[in-house]
Amino acid sequence: MPFGSGPRKCIGYRFALLEVKILFFNLLSYFEIVPVQETQIPVKICKKSLNMSPEGGLSIALKRRQ
Repeated sequence: MPFGSGPRKCIGYRFALLEVKILFFNLLSYFEIVPVQETQIPVKICKKSLNMSPEGGLSIALKRRQ
């Protein structure tokens, strides 16, 4: 865990989380997420990992909004 946890977690945690949210807001206001030919629909979840991640990764593209 990069920021730690509990009462002594990193004081920059909230700031970093806010920066990521602002980044995604700005990115999605100019671009649209679209599937590409390699995108697996429906997405199959890998049963070997502890977190929910797609098998073979996730292929997407960004399309500029008009």
